[in-house]
Amino acid sequence: VRVAKGLLKVGDDFVNESIMGTHYRGRIVKEERKDGSTYLVPRVTGSAWITALSQLVVSKYDPLGNGFLIGGGKAVV
Repeated sequence: VRVAKGLLKVGDDFVNESIMGTHYRGRIVKEERKDGSTYLVPRVTGSAWITALSQLVVSKYDPLGNGFLIGGGKAVV
């Protein structure tokens, strides 16, 4: 979106800071055009750590157990 709005171009860095103060740095490495579409090749750097392990449980009686789509349609599981 930032590229489409002209806010970023190839070679520009973008730094995202989380609410905890951690940073990820993104860079657009190159832009390619193929079959009428524009593709961006990004490079993302940063560090991450495991902060929790979870176990998800879904009841077989849950009507939304297989997911849902906003606007209707069939959910793909």
